[in-house]
Amino acid sequence: MIVLYVLFGITALISLKVWDDSFFFRKYMFHVGSIRAGEHFRMVTSGFLHADIMHLAFNMVSLYF
Repeated sequence: MIVLYVLFGITALISLKVWDDSFFFRKYMFHVGSIRAGEHFRMVTSGFLHADIMHLAFNMVSLYF
């Protein structure tokens, strides 16, 4: 259960950063061209990015259940 709460916290902090920093969002978002060019980390990092508070809340509730 502690792992779940840590994941919630990390995801929330990253999402807060994204809402203030569009460069950070563009650097880590899922972009097929960039992934094909070798930036495979985007397949994982994009899972921590959320567009707004409702998107984040819905995903965290879904993860919890």
